[in-house]
Amino acid sequence: MYVIGSITIFFENPFWVGILERKYENQYEVARYVFGAEPSNAEILDLLKNHYDRFEFCRRIQDDENIEIIEKSFKKKLHKAKKEQLQGCNNKSLKIFQAEFERIAIGNKKELSLKRKEKSKESFTLKQERKKLKKRGH
Repeated sequence: MYVIGSITIFFENPFWVGILERKYENQYEVARYVFGAEPSNAEILDLLKNHYDRFEFCRRIQDDENIEIIEKSFKKKLHKAKKEQLQGCNNKSLKIFQAEFERIAIGNKKELSLKRKEKSKESFTLKQERKKLKKRGH
């Protein structure tokens, strides 16, 4: 068993970002690391040697598996600027990040809607109790 890995570093305004990709046994995983200021070679080597185990790689996918992303209407200028910045980066890894982001966003939306419904039910029951107390008298 052997692992093939690569790192791509690019500037995503206002930070420098590194995309780590690794492939082994027909599995493909990616992780993202935000550097902040422009990283030096020594900083990158230190990160890979001493802190590689801290990276949270996105879900594993089969190497030949197609990744579908829900197309959304992006603002043209923003889309064009990002595309120019990320030309050197692997499209497959970006698609994985987009899919992971959408999965998390959908989960957050569901949680938020459930919390809203619970809150409205609680407020409704509280109002009903107040009405009962008012009608009861002193």
